[in-house]
Amino acid sequence: MAYNKKAVLEGNTEAIRVVLRLEKERREATEAEKVLLRGYQGFGGLKCVLNRCDNPDDLRYWSASEQNLFAPTQRLKQMIYRDAVDANTAKRYWESIKASVLTSFYTDTRIVSAIADALSATDVQVRRCLDPSAGMGAFTETFAKQAGMVDAMEKDLLTARITQALHPYGKDNIFVRQEPFEAIGELEDKDKYDLITSNIPFGDFMVYDRSYSKGENILKRESTRTIHNYFFVKGLDTIKEGGLLTFITSQGVLDSPKNEAIRRYLMQNSRLISAIRLPSGMFSENAGTDVGSDLIVLQKQSGKEIGEGIEQQFVQTASVPKGDGFSIAFNHNSLFEGEWKDISHRTIVTDRQMGTDPYGKPAWEYTFDGSIEDMADSLRTQLSLEVEQRFDRKLYESGIPMTEEEWQVHVDKMVQKVQENIKTEGIPQGQEIKDKEEKKEDKEDEKEEENAYNLMPDSTKKQLPKLYATEKQLIGDRTAYARYFFPMGAYTAYMLEYDPKERIGFGAVTMGYGWELGYMSLKEMEEVKVKGLGIERDLYFKPTKLHEIAELEEIVRGQYTKEPIIEEGKDESRQEVLRPVQEGTQPQEKVEDGNKIVGDEARDEAETKKEAQAAQVLPTIEPENEPAPEGVPVINLQRQYEQASREIRTDVETPREMNGQTVFFDEDHHPIMDSTIETEATEQLLFAPEEYSLWTQDVARVNNEIKEAAQQKKVRDNQPLSASRQPKSTRSTPTSPRRNKKTASAPVREPSLFDFMEEAEPRKPQPIAEVKKEFDASPRPFLSSPDSHLRDGSIVVQKGQVGFLSDLKRHPTFNPMDLPFAQFSRLKAYIEIRESYHRLYDYEANNQAEDKEEREKLNRLYDSYVGRWGCFNQKANTDIIKMDATGVEMLFLERSENGKYIKADIFDHPTAFSTSELSIAADPMEALGASLNKYGTVELDYMSSLLPDMEESDMLSALEGRIFYNPEENSYEVADKFISGNVIEKAERIESWILDHPEHEEAKQSLTALRAATPTPIPFADLDFNLGERWIPAKVYGKFASEFFETDINVSYHSNMDEYSLVCDRKNANIWHKYAVQGEFRRYDGINLLKHALHNTIPGRL
Repeated sequence: MAYNKKAVLEGNTEAIRVVLRLEKERREATEAEKVLLRGYQGFGGLKCVLNRCDNPDDLRYWSASEQNLFAPTQRLKQMIYRDAVDANTAKRYWESIKASVLTSFYTDTRIVSAIADALSATDVQVRRCLDPSAGMGAFTETFAKQAGMVDAMEKDLLTARITQALHPYGKDNIFVRQEPFEAIGELEDKDKYDLITSNIPFGDFMVYDRSYSKGENILKRESTRTIHNYFFVKGLDTIKEGGLLTFITSQGVLDSPKNEAIRRYLMQNSRLISAIRLPSGMFSENAGTDVGSDLIVLQKQSGKEIGEGIEQQFVQTASVPKGDGFSIAFNHNSLFEGEWKDISHRTIVTDRQMGTDPYGKPAWEYTFDGSIEDMADSLRTQLSLEVEQRFDRKLYESGIPMTEEEWQVHVDKMVQKVQENIKTEGIPQGQEIKDKEEKKEDKEDEKEEENAYNLMPDSTKKQLPKLYATEKQLIGDRTAYARYFFPMGAYTAYMLEYDPKERIGFGAVTMGYGWELGYMSLKEMEEVKVKGLGIERDLYFKPTKLHEIAELEEIVRGQYTKEPIIEEGKDESRQEVLRPVQEGTQPQEKVEDGNKIVGDEARDEAETKKEAQAAQVLPTIEPENEPAPEGVPVINLQRQYEQASREIRTDVETPREMNGQTVFFDEDHHPIMDSTIETEATEQLLFAPEEYSLWTQDVARVNNEIKEAAQQKKVRDNQPLSASRQPKSTRSTPTSPRRNKKTASAPVREPSLFDFMEEAEPRKPQPIAEVKKEFDASPRPFLSSPDSHLRDGSIVVQKGQVGFLSDLKRHPTFNPMDLPFAQFSRLKAYIEIRESYHRLYDYEANNQAEDKEEREKLNRLYDSYVGRWGCFNQKANTDIIKMDATGVEMLFLERSENGKYIKADIFDHPTAFSTSELSIAADPMEALGASLNKYGTVELDYMSSLLPDMEESDMLSALEGRIFYNPEENSYEVADKFISGNVIEKAERIESWILDHPEHEEAKQSLTALRAATPTPIPFADLDFNLGERWIPAKVYGKFASEFFETDINVSYHSNMDEYSLVCDRKNANIWHKYAVQGEFRRYDGINLLKHALHNTIPGRL
């Protein structure tokens, strides 16, 4: 399908419309909205958004080929500025769209699936996966099916918002962050990734990564100059030893001679698994570009030597001569040098011809003759073969590469496999299938042997339900999927549930003196080592119900669903399901012998036997209902008066007899009078307090009506009956069948409709039990983009609940708060005022225009609050408002005059800009002051309008030394702002910018000013600080201690207790003797003395 710019632009507009709606309504996307969101294809092929489109006159600046896109582009921009939550967000979205034009090229999901299928052939466990340039989440969503957890990072604001809407925080183990790759920070420090995969951006874009730009490694510093090189170098640093790095990147990484140092670094620190050249038009359908690209797969192996063959070719480039045979037309990688027949296996293309690249320079054009599905199949086949040949499984699992002997065994297996495939060409199909099945079984056996010491193989992990998935089942009905034991002890464990992300399971555990249900950490289990032995998995254990495991009888205690007892007669056609005899009914047992009916004695004996059997049957087996004839209602009077059966949970705590009645217990071991713990009312945990209040009022009203009806009926029953109302017969009190069996001589009749009516009369309606709702305070994702004024701890409303925010920088999280109704309603009203205030201020500050409607709304909300609860600064209100992280700021919406609180100025007129505007300035200084007052920044256009008789160059000369050009912001700044902060770093960044723009005189003047303001460095000898200064990171103390004592020492600081802790696994002679002192009562080793030094304390009685 050809790339249709207008259709893509309209699809993008609809997706953005959904995002804006979700942010305003603060909710998750529906399935229909997700379909629209998935239609977003980015603006990589839509350079029209860079053109002006504010008014119809701007059309004349557009090229004729794109004028049909003017109207939809203008509508898109107007929609963003109209529907965004505030003007600042709208501006950020539009800038995000324009910035993505050069980098927003998304990969077809069919290509990504082919890559994932090929990598899955390695059959290794992927715990953590990273997509550093997620885009619309093609790689993220595909690899989430194989990995335990996927972190997705996306720099572009709008694209990240769409991906977050498609994949809410934590859903399907996907965590989307709106940050660039260089901001990986804590995620990188916490643990290394098993797999990093993405379609990375390309181009000569500089990346500011302080650890690289200021580091000692020259190559890493150089890698920050081009974004695609940076991704490869940073990716190797972020991945674990033996992990896989899989990137789709531009051909420049392999073909450019300038990148030889980068390629050499890659081959010195990783194994080349695959380098496949992709067709030039692979992105044409999704992004409208024919840019050439490669798929490069590396396996990290630090400090290795560059291998022979393909790794040497990977590093080198070759030149392609022009037609004259002398001059060079272009360069390309040595992997693709030679005749087409010799290098075609390193591509998935069908042909290559001399042509040009997107910039018009000579280059090979690689074409593919087929559909995108055919392309994906070719890629899957080629990549699978290369991964099977070159992937080092041992290196991935242990970080230690295979030896030459192990590689030889691996090669021999592959040769044997090829030979077997050749032999099977002449074998009949049936025999071939049989051989394949046998080989598959052998492979599974080999895999099982390899996983013998793996506590959580893939086969077991796939079977285990997620944590808390089976907690509502009876304990005996739950299934154990794995059994663990320790050969040198009594430790035994059965695992019932498992969280692959945290690697934590739930199950039954014993240390030899009783079984307990609890959690077990797989990481801790793997670390257990005693004399070389550790915890092992029972290889012969199969998934088994807990009540079927004899040693778990202690915790099961009969709490499981028992099978019904079936009476088996000689004649299978007469088998009958037994059920307990109900009180008040006469058994009708007929034992036929020919045409005779057995007498009373035989009936008594049969009834006695039946009662004894029924007493052994625990559950009551209800007969299967027959379908009602057409036109007959299914409900009947008997069902009307039968009490609905309820599930009695005995897995909470055994019920007990208290004060003559059975008392059950809930999950918190609180006594309750009804065993029904789970009801429809308690299943809906998200509720608003006002709804709950109305519901309880309705319950009370219904209960009162029932009691009044019962009293009225009692009065009527006490009145004498007339003759016409006297019953014709009186039913005797039902007795048990044992008591009636000798006196009853008449045959038992079937119950009639009137019997049920008479039974129903004395029944008293049961009052509706008030159900206490449980409050779900578990954290959950914050469903909208956090506004700029929100902080960690800010109080917000989401889905009718009030809660506070946390982790705003990484994964915005909403934490519900269980509040009394009075506090809930007061906080909810306060939040409306706070949001209205910030909307009003932000709009007026950004647009320099008054917003009368929002000001009226702010006054209305504030007046309503004060009328109900009083002023903000009253004691009762300040305690509530200060629960909000920014609540103190809101107290300044009032000011005190003559002992009373009155409204601040913003309630009456704009405070973000001056309403009285200057028209003519006397000199440049006055124009500068006017610009700062109105905009807060140096706006040269506005200042020039105030000085109509002065040229801009003359104005800048007059302000020399008062304003400076900042190339990082592409604007002028006042001296106080520009020459502030870390002037050394700022000077270095500007100096780097000047290297690419040597003709810019204003930037040179700015650099001179920064260098003049650089303070004189203080000699290290003049620095005076003590050991234990809290501002020094604990890692620094740990490094110092490790070097000083010549052993590994970990130092950590606990701010809540203001205390350092030191951990040393292996103490040496330096600690025990060289730096130890003998006190009066004990000996203090080096670790003790260092801890006292960090705390600035003296050991007692040295």
